Amino acid sequence: MNKNKNERSVHAGHRERMLKKYDKLGADAFEAHELLEMLLYFSISRHNTNEQAHHITDSFDSVEKVFSAKTDALTQISGIGEKSARLISLCRDCFRNLELSHSVKTPFDTNFKRSRYIYNWYKGKTVGTVMAMFLDEKLMFLESLTVSSGKMFRAESYPELILQKAISLKAKFVIISHSHSNNCTNPSVEDILLAGQIRTALGAHGIELINQYIVTEFDCIPTNNFNN
Repeated sequence: MNKNKNERSVHAGHRERMLKKYDKLGADAFEAHELLEMLLYFSISRHNTNEQAHHITDSFDSVEKVFSAKTDALTQISGIGEKSARLISLCRDCFRNLELSHSVKTPFDTNFKRSRYIYNWYKGKTVGTVMAMFLDEKLMFLESLTVSSGKMFRAESYPELILQKAISLKAKFVIISHSHSNNCTNPSVEDILLAGQIRTALGAHGIELINQYIVTEFDCIPTNNFNN
């Protein structure tokens, strides 16, 4: 019993020192795994979260992949329960939403702005997801639509689905994107054909398909390829 009390006292003292250092110096004073260690203070009350942070990071190869992982994947790691997994997922999604909110305040008039928004939008999403963005005549953001979430959908229904959404929003421009599982940024034949079909459907109503973007683990690249 005394040993357990001493261990808890040591952990409590270490946590207090770490949090005071964070309050004084900010996040730049820490390694990425140390920030994860401190985050876990709020879900793991009595254990050495430094070791746990290393264990999680090693399991996913990097802290970045930890925050990109699905909640159920996180719970497969020894010592990570649902509470810790949800906390990590919530932190990712809070940051993601803040980034997206910031991105939509200015026109999407460059590839950089579009790529940044799309890449952040896909964080935590199922690989194979198809998304459409709708913009007004000034290239201001109207809405994003999950066309497919990686399950078995009929791709031939995408042009009509996107067209009807564009009409309902009175959009003038549309951007489509698709996440690849193999980290290949080149569009597949199917990607190019689908983009052409969507472009034709939209064009018949005076709506322009600006571009198609391919999203991978590390990149978001415009294809600049269309088949009419």
